[in-house]
Amino acid sequence: MLKRLWLFFRIAVLSLLIALVIDRNADHDNSIRGRIALATRGERFDFAVWEMGAIFSKAKQEFFGYHAYISEDERKKLVLEYFTLQSQLWSLEQQIESASQNPPASTLPDLQADYEKTQAELKSRRPLVEHIIEGQVSTVLQDEGITVLGQVVPPVTMHFLNPPNVLVVSPRDEIRQYTTVVLNPEEFTYRVELEARVAEAIPEMSVWITRIGGIGVWPAMVTETDRAVVAFEITAHEWSHHYLIFFPLGMQYLSSEETRIINETTATLIGNEVGNKVVQKFYQEELARGVVYLQPVPDYRLLLAGINNHRPRPQIDHWGDGLFYTPYEISRSLTRSTVDYLMDVQGKDAGQFILNRRVQQYALLGYAPSTDPNLPPPDTDQRQWLHHTRVMADYLLALGNVPAAEYVMANGRQHTGLRVLNQAWFAFNAGYQDNPIIEIRADGSTELVTEGGGGDPIGAAIYEIRARSGSLETFLQIMRGITTSSELFDTLDRLRTEQAP
Repeated sequence: MLKRLWLFFRIAVLSLLIALVIDRNADHDNSIRGRIALATRGERFDFAVWEMGAIFSKAKQEFFGYHAYISEDERKKLVLEYFTLQSQLWSLEQQIESASQNPPASTLPDLQADYEKTQAELKSRRPLVEHIIEGQVSTVLQDEGITVLGQVVPPVTMHFLNPPNVLVVSPRDEIRQYTTVVLNPEEFTYRVELEARVAEAIPEMSVWITRIGGIGVWPAMVTETDRAVVAFEITAHEWSHHYLIFFPLGMQYLSSEETRIINETTATLIGNEVGNKVVQKFYQEELARGVVYLQPVPDYRLLLAGINNHRPRPQIDHWGDGLFYTPYEISRSLTRSTVDYLMDVQGKDAGQFILNRRVQQYALLGYAPSTDPNLPPPDTDQRQWLHHTRVMADYLLALGNVPAAEYVMANGRQHTGLRVLNQAWFAFNAGYQDNPIIEIRADGSTELVTEGGGGDPIGAAIYEIRARSGSLETFLQIMRGITTSSELFDTLDRLRTEQAP
């Protein structure tokens, strides 16, 4: 017995020493990831603890719950009441904050009591409501034919939570997701402070911290919301990740940036459609009364009808001879629109930098991204400003002009009202290319573009494939085997050829 205790003691001491060595090494790790780890120490989300609690809750509901004996009308009522309670909880939070900042706060004790009561009621109802939502999303997936032997595989699972934050890191000289770190859910003020701390630790990188709607672990993390369609949409989105993990698109999620974008955009599209279908199937009366609503989903017939000029993926185009900013050559050079734009937003120094660089690199700039930044600055539309800013930023970064690109993004932030608009913001949101629109170009032709990707045609290609797929089942079967942009565009070309009149 004493020998075993002595053995356990030695193992414990050895483990402690190893932990201390690892921790000390982390302190002296001057790599980008090492500095990120040091700046976020103690802030990382504990997935193990969350998983144990979520799985226990699911098992308890599965074995001891009474969901199987509830009528469909009662299920619907329970779900809607849950979202009403969530809305009341957030309202009470705001009232408590207001009362605490404006003394005398005579109503504060009553508000806090109401808050605790509402919070407890939500907690008691949560497992049952989650199970009902899982069943409703599963039913729609079955209706769409996305089953194996009549069953949805993998099963739909979700668990509500106060959403964690995610730290997004991108290089400053290009828009690319370098890494992400899931952090504990914190209030806005602390989130901004942590963001500044990380930015100071890695000044060569662009950083952004934001809340997320869900994470595709099992069961899926779904952010608390007071809107039914959002809960259905996120649940279906995260289920898509569960499904795709059994196929190349999911297996190779981390293999490249474009694979991640294809995966996330596919899941976004499926989530939006399935979320709407859940509302239309189970909440028709409430939808007619305006109690619930639908997410914006494109009419794919109109989308196809609006595309009359299919442009292939932008390649590297030769600039030709118009490399100097002179009265005679200016109209032939992409530089003019860049400089004019920067002059319009009082970026004289940045504009001059571009002109100087064009002269200095006469022999080197034979090639550049063909995405034309010759776009008129939008008036007030946020989506158009985001698209415009992304195109301009990509163009300037391709020239190696990081300060000018960051100036353009700072200007775009002012016009869009966003707290942050930088390389990290675009790198994260480019993975969720959605809201497709038909853009009319100067020559009268049209192009399908999506929000978030700037000149990247991946999102537009995915939406066109969806429009040509017919059913959601067929779309998912097509997309699950695609992992690269070349495969994506080959598939789109094949569908266009097959469906050509």
